[in-house]
Amino acid sequence: MIGQCAYKAYQTTNTVCAVLAVVLALAAMIFGTGFLPSLVVCIIWFVNTEAYMREAKKLGRIGVM
Repeated sequence: MIGQCAYKAYQTTNTVCAVLAVVLALAAMIFGTGFLPSLVVCIIWFVNTEAYMREAKKLGRIGVM
């Protein structure tokens, strides 16, 4: 159950980060707010995805998956 909840949270985070990155990039172009907010969201998104992939690879090697 914990794994399913964690995966759903991971999927939701990916969706929210994608939407925020696009919205903030558009805001930077339209309102001139700069690209730093979009960059920060992309960095958080990358760290989240990288942590998930590393753990999946590690668990796959030891035969948990």
